[in-house]
Amino acid sequence: MRDFTQSWKIDHRIWLIVLIAIIGLGITSYVALVHGEQQMRHDRQAAVRQVVEVAHGVLEHFHTQAQNGAMDVTSAKAVAASTIKSMRYSGKEYFWINDMNPAMVMHPIKPALDGKDLSGFEDKTGKRLFVAFVDTVKKDGAGFVDYLWPKPGSDTPVPKLSYVKGFAPWGWIVGSGVYIDDLDEAFTQALIGKLKVVIPVGLLLLGLSWMLVRSVQHRLDVTQKAMANIAEGEGDLTQRLDESGGDEISAVAREFNKFCGRIQDMVRHMSDASSQLQNSVESMTAVVEETNQGIRRQQEETDQVATAVHQMSATVREVAHNATSAADSAHQANQEAQEGQ
Repeated sequence: MRDFTQSWKIDHRIWLIVLIAIIGLGITSYVALVHGEQQMRHDRQAAVRQVVEVAHGVLEHFHTQAQNGAMDVTSAKAVAASTIKSMRYSGKEYFWINDMNPAMVMHPIKPALDGKDLSGFEDKTGKRLFVAFVDTVKKDGAGFVDYLWPKPGSDTPVPKLSYVKGFAPWGWIVGSGVYIDDLDEAFTQALIGKLKVVIPVGLLLLGLSWMLVRSVQHRLDVTQKAMANIAEGEGDLTQRLDESGGDEISAVAREFNKFCGRIQDMVRHMSDASSQLQNSVESMTAVVEETNQGIRRQQEETDQVATAVHQMSATVREVAHNATSAADSAHQANQEAQEGQ
């Protein structure tokens, strides 16, 4: 399978790795924050459930006292409600009791609600929270309900998570809740804390990556230009690359320098051989020239001999002619002599 990054430049690949690392760091940090926020919520749920179980145990205790005849049911309810009213945990967290109608039986922070029908009571979002308490108890016997409720001493509703549990013998529901607006604040503070770490680390990664990209790109550019010079340029074989370092680029530089050295030695040997060949050619040229001069001298001598032979041939022909004329004269003289005889 072909690597889709083969067409990418090396600096682009490095930036991709850095980007993935930064994104991964951010996602990991965010997941850790979310997990931490969920763990805090779970811890608070477990804590409020435990304290409601304690308050429920108070109801069971006084119910047992009434069943044993130690007190009447009305007194048992009053003492149980008074005891739970005075109970606190985590400094200022409290309990309340309402019945299944729903009507408030006891509220330590807002006693004005005691005895009132709360079926139409809604929070800021329109949720009828006391009806939700009753529905949860009827369905599961106990459970969590989230809604908006003002903190003690304030009229501004904030997110709250309550655990309610029904007490069937008296038709009561005891509950308590924890404000979870600080969870959002804690999450925000933790997020800011993470950002204080992630951002410097991300900037450090970017800075180191920029230095790495610049270093690698510069050395690759130098190597590329050197090879291009040999392949298409002036062919300067005396140039050498920086071999310092133990990375792959340094290894390429060492092999490039070896290659240039070998080619340079080969060219030097070829130059020496060429010089020797040139000297041999010059010597051979001198010999050929000397031979040509000898041939020209022989040609001139041959021409002179040929001229002399031609002259001699002409002389021989003349002598023969003269001899022929002499013979003719002699023959005529012989005839004349015979005639004279």
